[in-house]
Amino acid sequence: MNASTAAPLPTGHRGVLTCPRPQVNPAIRLLCFAHSGGNPRMFQPWIDQLAPAIELWWVTLPGRGPRWREPHATQWEPLVADITEAVVAHVPRPVALFGHSLGALLAFDVALRLTEAELPPEHLFVSARAHPRRQFALELPETDTDLLRLVDQVYRGVPEAILNSLELAEHFAPTLRADLMLGADYRYRGARTLSVPITALGGVDDPMTPTEELAAWQDCTTATARWRQFPGGHFYLDESEAGVLRTIRRGLAAPMGKE
Repeated sequence: MNASTAAPLPTGHRGVLTCPRPQVNPAIRLLCFAHSGGNPRMFQPWIDQLAPAIELWWVTLPGRGPRWREPHATQWEPLVADITEAVVAHVPRPVALFGHSLGALLAFDVALRLTEAELPPEHLFVSARAHPRRQFALELPETDTDLLRLVDQVYRGVPEAILNSLELAEHFAPTLRADLMLGADYRYRGARTLSVPITALGGVDDPMTPTEELAAWQDCTTATARWRQFPGGHFYLDESEAGVLRTIRRGLAAPMGKE
């Protein structure tokens, strides 16, 4: 595959990866993974601010977006294997990974598999996630409404409109439930270590990612690991986007994009 263009996705990988706006000879591609229940289009505003040096890609999980006809994924290993296969086949190197919350775990495991394939990423950014040895499996309520209220109590991230609408709850809850089941299926394998730089990011008001957990990501790589906190809670990206993007550009040694 040519270093500057990605091959069309065959049926087996269609919808897994999206490059919303290809750049001309970018220095690096940044592959992004959203949080539980999240839409990868959350990264859409980043495109202009990272271009042209950084070309943005994102991963869409089954059951949403262009993959809405597919059943949601609840088993970890097959999903990560499928994503990794798509990345190897279709994303030109060099590549870096960014993941938020559940997406951070997915990015971490994909980075491990890429490394095992002798195609390690240039950098791994993990956001709003403690060290992967920490398991955050919630006891999931049976009803959609109770599930949404529990998740909002823990993470403070469910929009009020969804909490107050039975119709929206019935639409959103199955995806969220499946993603939480997916996260519960994850198992940390401590013996598998990366050799690429890691930047761990979190919100100062997020009880799930205290400083010691962000700093603990150093255990996951033989290279340099850094951590930084921003104003906000678990979904600090909403209010600290500019600072996060500056951190990404500096981590990738990329020139400043549009502010």
